[in-house]
Amino acid sequence: MITPLSRSDALSFMETLRKSWESGHWADTDCSVAETVKLKSSHKGILHGKSALITALREDTSSEKHLNLVTSNFYAAADGEGTAMVSAYLYGEVAPGAKYNPVALFGAVLRLTLKAESDGWKLTEVLINIGWAEGDTDYLVNWRLPPGQQGWRPGDAPPVLVSELDSPWHCIAQNQIKATEEEQIEESYSRYSWGIDQNDFSQFRTCYTLDACGQFPPLGPLKGLHSIVGSLKEFRRHWPWMQHYGVPLKITLRTDGTTAEMWTGRLIPGQIKNKNGEWMYGAHYRIELRKEEGLWKFSWSEYVPGWFSEENPPFLN
Repeated sequence: MITPLSRSDALSFMETLRKSWESGHWADTDCSVAETVKLKSSHKGILHGKSALITALREDTSSEKHLNLVTSNFYAAADGEGTAMVSAYLYGEVAPGAKYNPVALFGAVLRLTLKAESDGWKLTEVLINIGWAEGDTDYLVNWRLPPGQQGWRPGDAPPVLVSELDSPWHCIAQNQIKATEEEQIEESYSRYSWGIDQNDFSQFRTCYTLDACGQFPPLGPLKGLHSIVGSLKEFRRHWPWMQHYGVPLKITLRTDGTTAEMWTGRLIPGQIKNKNGEWMYGAHYRIELRKEEGLWKFSWSEYVPGWFSEENPPFLN
């Protein structure tokens, strides 16, 4: 009998991987990572086996080099038959020693595949797609760097992530994980950001209602699904490396059970915390949502640039 996988259990695999990669200490993975795990990555290639995965990722930490990793934009799905996937965005900083003075920055999309085995759920595949990197890339040991601002070109290695084939939304279309309404609302932002950032507009189109409207700087006001999807698709073509790191700050589910409001803060790489250690956000979204066909979709989206700290979010003003 397959033990059901909860959303929190699925996300714990992502957190264990993040902590192990960041610290270089992999003891916590002893029971959760399959010996036959596969690493499929844009920066280290394809590797097989737990030892190979650990060796490859451990190169990014040492006594002379500090790695700071932040994850966001989570989604978890299970098919009810022993397979699950969990995805996240990852932002990384590399600094000499243990000081917060990063000399290299990078961003990635992670997708983990989990399998139910006789002794519990195991991590069987780690997919890492590095979307951008900047700074002193000498600190990124044995990395194959991403294509850069021009995007993929003939002669570059084939992409390791093709969203229409690899997205957990596509791979597990009938998600059997029982998530609360608030968690589903939170995951609607993950679906939105993945769709636009991975150039998967078959997924992106599911994020808005037919009558959606909103403010989309620098594009201005847009109204209707066709106008929103078409305009953002054209806008995205010029920014192939963009990544919308978002943290839901407040979710309000209205009493009708089918409408909601979400405030989401946008993390800006290189400026994620202030000198007091508080999380900083460079902009926010105020999103109104409506549940249609089992999905929470944006009916209004307002993007507002402007810095604020976690202690002083805009919905308090």
